[in-house]
Amino acid sequence: MIKDYSIYVKLSIIDKPGEYLLVWTTTPWTLPANEGVMVHPGMIYALVEVDGEKLIIAKDRLSPVLGEKPYKILEEKKGNDLEGITYTPPY
Repeated sequence: MIKDYSIYVKLSIIDKPGEYLLVWTTTPWTLPANEGVMVHPGMIYALVEVDGEKLIIAKDRLSPVLGEKPYKILEEKKGNDLEGITYTPPY
């Protein structure tokens, strides 16, 4: 069996304390050199409140990522509306 590792990373959005981009990567060793997050311009992303945090996640990935955790959708945006958001790098 081959194991393929992946991780989720919360990236703190600058100028919006308590809000994070939640990203998934299969290449965690690239995080120290991270300079950008890609979003699909036409895909819908949701700002959700879960476990007291506000996360931006692709809307169609909410259930697969959050599972049974209760969440509240606070806002929805297309990917192109997220262009230019700045965040604190993971390292």
